[in-house]
Amino acid sequence: MSGHLLTDVWQAAQADWLVAMTLLDGGIFALLSLVWLGHDVRRRGAARWQALAWVAACLIFGAAPLLVYLALRQPERKLQIR
Repeated sequence: MSGHLLTDVWQAAQADWLVAMTLLDGGIFALLSLVWLGHDVRRRGAARWQALAWVAACLIFGAAPLLVYLALRQPERKLQIR
């Protein structure tokens, strides 16, 4: 065993409030990022399975798929109101 288990993280968070705050902030940021990603993919007209595929890729591989999505997405077209 490597010694880096969820119970070790939980014990570290209980022992130091700064670690707990950092884990909470990171979790909230990750959740908001995934919600935004799913919403943005759907808003741009992609199918639901494509949005779920991007979110799943971010859950599996971390931030790299999010950066790829941001680099490859097409800019929004502005509507001109006359």
